[in-house]
Amino acid sequence: MKDNLISNEEINSVRFLKLLLDIKEGEFTNDKKLYNEVANIIKIQTELMYVDDDKIDKNESMQRVHLQEVFGLNYDQFLLLTNDIALDAIERGADWTDLDSYITGEAYSKWYKENKLPDDIKLRKEIEQLDKEIEALDKDYDRGDTRVRHLTQDVKDKVWNRDGGQCVQCGNNENIEFDHIIPFSKGGSNTYRNIQLLCQDCNRQKSDNIG
Repeated sequence: MKDNLISNEEINSVRFLKLLLDIKEGEFTNDKKLYNEVANIIKIQTELMYVDDDKIDKNESMQRVHLQEVFGLNYDQFLLLTNDIALDAIERGADWTDLDSYITGEAYSKWYKENKLPDDIKLRKEIEQLDKEIEALDKDYDRGDTRVRHLTQDVKDKVWNRDGGQCVQCGNNENIEFDHIIPFSKGGSNTYRNIQLLCQDCNRQKSDNIG
């Protein structure tokens, strides 16, 4: 992969090789030395994605999905390897909704309260909103869900304004739904870059496909 990108042809080749060599899901995490090498590769590739603008676009988001598949990591394992990099980007001033990474409420809240001035009125309001979102996420975790579809109001507002309150496929403005461009079931994030407006009919036609 000379260009540091994983094309569809390359990912298909990886799938074939894993099948041919009988490499099963999770085998890259069983050996500590091998796992450390995998972690280093993912760290470097993720940093390269952030380096230009501290955002993850659609193409970069697909690269993350491919990286996760190549090394047979589940969603939580992949996040564990990329959370610190995302938090570093936030420290540089990035908007966490642009990072295509589900940062745990506990990790984000801890960073936020350590790095922001508590006497700032605007920041206090943001912290209050964050605490409400964390409380909602904690309820999902209490039910045993490690990953939730929860969309923040900020993400919904950004998507609604960007797409003009209408279906991006047919222009209909009735029965509008928030849709994951890269499906949630395939590792798609809840960030606004991965969310679009579709009418109910177009959303049903799209089903679990990417796009």
